Amino acid sequence: MRKINYTLFLKFIMLSNTVSAAIIDKNKLPLIHNENELPCFIKSNQFSLFGDFLYFKALEDSINYAEKIPQDFTFTPKVNSISQRFDYEPGFRIGAVYEFSDWEVYSSWMRYYIRPPARKASDNFFGILSTLSTPVWGALGNDQTTGVKGSWHLNMDVIDALVRRNLCFKGFTLTPLAGVKFGLIEQKIEVEYEQFLNALSLLSINPTLAAIFDLVTPRDVSGKSSFWGIGPTIGLELSYLLPKQFRFFLNGNLSCLIGTFHTKTLYKNFTPEIVPEDSEIKIKDSNTRTPLVEQLQAGISKRWESKHSHFEMILGWEVQVWQKQMYLNYFSTFVSTAKGSDLSLYGPFFRVKFGF
Repeated sequence: MRKINYTLFLKFIMLSNTVSAAIIDKNKLPLIHNENELPCFIKSNQFSLFGDFLYFKALEDSINYAEKIPQDFTFTPKVNSISQRFDYEPGFRIGAVYEFSDWEVYSSWMRYYIRPPARKASDNFFGILSTLSTPVWGALGNDQTTGVKGSWHLNMDVIDALVRRNLCFKGFTLTPLAGVKFGLIEQKIEVEYEQFLNALSLLSINPTLAAIFDLVTPRDVSGKSSFWGIGPTIGLELSYLLPKQFRFFLNGNLSCLIGTFHTKTLYKNFTPEIVPEDSEIKIKDSNTRTPLVEQLQAGISKRWESKHSHFEMILGWEVQVWQKQMYLNYFSTFVSTAKGSDLSLYGPFFRVKFGF
């Protein structure tokens, strides 16, 4: 009798498990067969590689090579800055993503190097104020020149390592993210000034003024501002899954990097000529700082699925703001010492992603 009861009990357990499994599978059917109607769905572990084509425009607030000053007497002269002109330049970003359950592990490396065309300006009547030239405070006469040629280039490497968690709701997905950002940024400027309003240029006009303006001025100035830093990143992404595997997304993150700025300014090619001819003035500085980095992205993606792989294309717009990135030495009368200016990047990006 005990044996018969035990057999009936086993059959009852097996029947209960079968009914429960059928109920669970029925509840999951909408997730499997209606993926286009939901922001996220059941998926197996996947590893993906991606590449981005970047077409960004860089803006650096403080790249002013000189100032155009009016030639009439006024108490409030209107000064026009001779600044670097910026345009869109290509770059790239590559990375990998590992997805499991509702989690993602993301890593990427961005490379961006640009050297825009040099900026030139001239004025035969010494109407240009060389704001980067003379390391002598108050030497206004020695700051006036007939021409300027300035160039700037930017060299950036950025590495991101993030962990993301997809939180699925009806109609949309929220994805908190956290990780680490590493940045290496180098900015350089090179400036060449032409003839200065000094003793040599005034000697034949007015010997008295020539004695007043008898100061040595460097015609070539080169500056370098380098930064490296690492720090935490936090952010959030909001996405909507559209029909036909299209997806609209908007994300933003904030990073606080702890690192070191190294600055160097070099002055050479003095006029009037001095001995030795290769004389130069070099100023170096180094500081530890904690700049903030802000990043925003918005775009739309299209995904294609197969049995063992997937392919995705993304077109979006991105903005990056690296706070207080340029530190140079300014010595001209009308320009105060630089306290750092923001470096901004913005423009479209196109991503191709393949997973298996």
